[in-house]
Amino acid sequence: MPSWIEDLQEHQEFNQSYLSENYQVIKLLKQGNGGNVYLAQNKSNDKEVVIKESKPHILCFGKIKRQELRKNEWIVSGEAKQMSPRRIEKVREWINNYYIYEYIDGINLSEFCDQHSLFSYRNKSLLENYEKFKKLMKCFGSLLETVAAFHTNDIVMNDIHPDNFIIDYNYKITFIDLENSYVYGDDPLTGIYSVISLKEWNKVDGKKADCHKLGRMLLYLLGRLQNKCEEQRFSNIDKLLLHKGIKSNISKLIKYLNDDSVDIYKALDIFKEIYCCENTDVTFSLNTSNIELLEEKNSFLDCIAIKNNRFDKYNIALKDNGKLFELLKHEKGLGLNGAAGALLYLNSKISDSALIDQGIDYIISNLVNLDGARGVKISEYCISPYLIDGTAGIIQMLLRINPVKYIDLAEELSPILFFEFAQFVDFCRGMLGISDTLLKLFHYTDNVKYLDAARELIISSAILSETDSKRKKEIAYVISKYKQELLKANQVI
Repeated sequence: MPSWIEDLQEHQEFNQSYLSENYQVIKLLKQGNGGNVYLAQNKSNDKEVVIKESKPHILCFGKIKRQELRKNEWIVSGEAKQMSPRRIEKVREWINNYYIYEYIDGINLSEFCDQHSLFSYRNKSLLENYEKFKKLMKCFGSLLETVAAFHTNDIVMNDIHPDNFIIDYNYKITFIDLENSYVYGDDPLTGIYSVISLKEWNKVDGKKADCHKLGRMLLYLLGRLQNKCEEQRFSNIDKLLLHKGIKSNISKLIKYLNDDSVDIYKALDIFKEIYCCENTDVTFSLNTSNIELLEEKNSFLDCIAIKNNRFDKYNIALKDNGKLFELLKHEKGLGLNGAAGALLYLNSKISDSALIDQGIDYIISNLVNLDGARGVKISEYCISPYLIDGTAGIIQMLLRINPVKYIDLAEELSPILFFEFAQFVDFCRGMLGISDTLLKLFHYTDNVKYLDAARELIISSAILSETDSKRKKEIAYVISKYKQELLKANQVI
């Protein structure tokens, strides 16, 4: 910890320094070996600033040192006035450099767009969807203008990523990370590779690469659609929006940003031709007339590929409940790829319900809460609602072991399944597995909310998979289950 940062947990005496006399650290924004980033307050005017620490001799990319990137950002930001945070001052203390910039108040693009994208739309709230999309379009227009401003000043942004932009309440967008930016015609310090930036774009003209990255980022912000093949991602965007009450040709802009002859000024002209209007005539529904009814049998287990040999280690302890429970607790996950899958297997091998109940209690007690719903924690920041590793799989496990006994618990866990769009279609870690679970809940409760929710996920899956032959079997299976439940409920197909 630098000497000028006050340790709030323990009173200590520190040497006086320029930084400690002029700035009060509020919080740590980002920690890194090459130097931390702090939010601080200027003691002379009470304005908030960002302090970027630069330590020497720390490599970050190959032979490139972190201090080189910090220095590059300081230099380039001097050329990017009005388009990036204003430089305040550079301070050297001991062997470290500190670059101080104005603080930009707002939220990053991922946070903003997730509130207004496909993830937030509901089929029963078409007008609200439309209003959200208008705000998204306003954001996209501001993004185009931001990139154009950089290119007009012959600066290649390079590291285009949602976390590197801040949007304020006036929809002004500021690019806040210029470490990898460079003057057009020069060489970048290092190549960029991320969920937005493809490796091959490091060999493309810098301004064109910025446009390609912008197009891919728009796909990401619309609904994490950037990983679809080219044919899919351009054909299904407008249909997904249409189903949610929005008529737009936004795909025209995104397709152009992927063109080999792209430039940002032509993209701005095309954006003027992009429309969005409210569409209350939702045109997509599920056609089940040509779908064959499938028998349940083991199709669920086949689809998620649970193999008996996955749980062979339990066979040697089938008569020892204590050892079985210890093995269960050592599973890496709680879902069907872990403890829940093991319980399903054990339920088919033993008749001791006490062990099954103990295992279920163990799983439920280790779920985490998120916005009033419970899910399976799969990383430090993520929980999963999905089939193979998340809550959907646990619900399936409960209903397959004893639906009468566990239906109330299954319903208690179900709120996390109520969304209408997700990034992936597939059965194991996508919308189809969630749909299948919702249909299972409807089967045992006759509550139509589960049937309606399943239908929306199946329609989204079908739109996303129009050109994906790999998903046809999975979609047909889930639609068959949907058809069965409709017949059971005596609804018209």
